[in-house]
Amino acid sequence: MGKKRKGLPHGMTYAQKLAQERMLQKAVEEAAESETVRVRADIQSQQMLWLCVVSMAKAFGLGPKRV
Repeated sequence: MGKKRKGLPHGMTYAQKLAQERMLQKAVEEAAESETVRVRADIQSQQMLWLCVVSMAKAFGLGPKRV
């Protein structure tokens, strides 16, 4: 018995299937890149806010009792 291979959908050429796979791969890569950019932006925003708090604490002598 031979192995069954997945065939092409009816009416689709191999070139169309390859183009579709490339398009899906590109969409996945773009989504991953977009999510990476969002996470990095969140991290940088959090770092910026933390630096603001530290700067205010040093400048105005703010601490747990004074806040």
